[in-house]
Amino acid sequence: MLAVIPAKIANAHLRNYIRRRLKAIFYEEKLYTQGYDFIIICKTPSLHIPFQKLKDSTLFGITRAIDQYKKSEQVARHVSA
Repeated sequence: MLAVIPAKIANAHLRNYIRRRLKAIFYEEKLYTQGYDFIIICKTPSLHIPFQKLKDSTLFGITRAIDQYKKSEQVARHVSA
């Protein structure tokens, strides 16, 4: 997992805080077993939302990205066959 947090959003200790929260979600949900690489780009609101809401929105985004990837793989297999 790669968390991209622009410097203009916050200073170093707050950016590290967001990264630690995202890593905690990543390991709690065992997303490392999925077999995918994830890049998460954070915006300013990620500083101020509660952990549960951050977790819900992160999991929603990851689930949606995996579903779209699987659909694109199916289309590619269908077209090449």
